Amino acid sequence: MPDVLSNTPPLEFAGLTKKQKRLVRKLAWESMEDEARVIVVVPWIIGCTGILIGILVGVFLGRLAFPNHLFRCFVIGLVAGTGIGSWLGWWWLERELQPYLKNIILENKSRILQIV
Repeated sequence: MPDVLSNTPPLEFAGLTKKQKRLVRKLAWESMEDEARVIVVVPWIIGCTGILIGILVGVFLGRLAFPNHLFRCFVIGLVAGTGIGSWLGWWWLERELQPYLKNIILENKSRILQIV
């Protein structure tokens, strides 16, 4: 017997409204409360590594290219490293949470569709 196709397309996290995304994130946090504390550690480590790399690059550029402006290069490297590290941490966290979010969306589809 063939499956009956529904008229509603499958929900994707990227296609949800802000309120729907908020609900999905809340449900994900509630379902993974114990695991979430461990999952957050890895992006923190990635961000700290980005800061250290930024400091080293800033000092290295300061020594080579701008010997008279060492402090400026240090600050620019620190800011750039922090930004790159936080972006990588956020990217890793998003990629890691995709399977959880898909399951939560499937389990709570009617509840999510009620929110406009």
